[in-house]
Order: sequence, then C-alpha cells, then structure tokens
Amino acid sequence: MLVEFYAPWCSHCKELKPIYESLADSYDHVKEKVYIARIDADKYKPVVKAQGVKSYPTIKLYMPGSKTGIEYNKERTLEELVKFVDENTGLIGKIKTVESFVVDLDESNFDRIVGDPSNHVMVEFYAPWCGHCKKLKPTYEKIAKDFHKEKNIIIARVDGPANDELNTRYRIGGFPTVYFFEANKRNENPIPYTEGRDEISFVRFLNEKCGTHRVPGGGLDNKVTNNIK
Repeated sequence: MLVEFYAPWCSHCKELKPIYESLADSYDHVKEKVYIARIDADKYKPVVKAQGVKSYPTIKLYMPGSKTGIEYNKERTLEELVKFVDENTGLIGKIKTVESFVVDLDESNFDRIVGDPSNHVMVEFYAPWCGHCKKLKPTYEKIAKDFHKEKNIIIARVDGPANDELNTRYRIGGFPTVYFFEANKRNENPIPYTEGRDEISFVRFLNEKCGTHRVPGGGLDNKVTNNIK
C-alpha cells in the first residue's frame, strides 16, 4: 500500500493531488495488488504521529506484513512515483495518456495566436528537464480541459530552452514562468501569474480575468446553472 500523508491546507499537497490521482490510475489494472491511499493528517493525528510523519506531503510504501513504510524521497513527478512503486513491488504501472487541450507555441506561431486581440491566452514557459514543470504539468492539463469550451481562452505553453527569442523578449529567468495575455491588449506587457499552482487557484484567476464561471472539473458555477434552470 502506498500512502500519502497530507494536510488540506498544504500548498505542496494541493500541487501533488492531480499527480497522485494519475498515479492511482496507472495501477488501476492491478488495483487488487497495490492500494494507492491518502490520510488526512488533521483528522488522524495519532496515526500520523505513530508513523513519524513531521511534514507534508509524506509518501510511504508499506509492504505486506510490515508496519514500517519505505519513505519516498525523490521528485514528486508521476514518472518517478511510478518508478518507485514498480521497483519496490515488481508491478508495472501504466501511465495513461489523455487528450491534451494545451496549445504548444513556438517562435513560428506565438505572435499569431497570442497577438490575436480576441484571445485571452495563458502561457507557461517551461523546460523539459525542470522538476517543478513536471509537477505542474498534470494541473496545467486539467486547467486546459476545464476551459477548452471557452472559445476565446487558450491555455498554452512554450519550451523555453528551444525558443531563446521568446525567453529574451519576456525576460524569463526561471521555469516554470506563467503569464496571462489579456484580449484586446498588446502582448508586450502580460500579467505574471503568481497565485497557487493548484487547480482551484488557476480557475479562480482565469474566471476573474476573463469573466467566466468555470469550476474545477470544467463545469459551471451556481450563478450560471441557476440561470439556466
């Protein structure tokens, strides 16, 4: 059994949530052989204390018959977590591919798409080798899916190291860097995204900037659904 000890208020736990959910999906075909579980540390403090957990999130793998977990200490990416479980259990996780609604930009199409005055565009500048970018990826994919029905909102990304001109233009100093380009405004002065890197924070930010009413998961909030009724 793989267990994540988390706290509802922990920002790192919120960032890990979509990755951990994808991890569970990766072992759905052998779910009777390995359980992917979570424990709310605020609700089950005696259990957390007994396991020596002092920070969140903490991930431990418990082998059959053992009460002492093997603690996971590598990058919290889906690929590394699957590798950890595979190596310790002998199982083979299958990372599921999902349809992506994120638009890939480069120097050949950036100005055409971002410069279109009818589009609100959120752009993540990332590096393929960046651990923080890998952690953000599943959340960013969810955001793109949440807003894909909004015709004038585009969730996009730029491979920073492969597009030096764009890096220089927007003074990218680290990865990931996320900018929001408002519709009907020049694209030289985008708004830096500095909120949380969890789905709720991204959805709230985009709703405020774009006047939309999406909720995590892609549905509409009560204001819209009540009007429809």
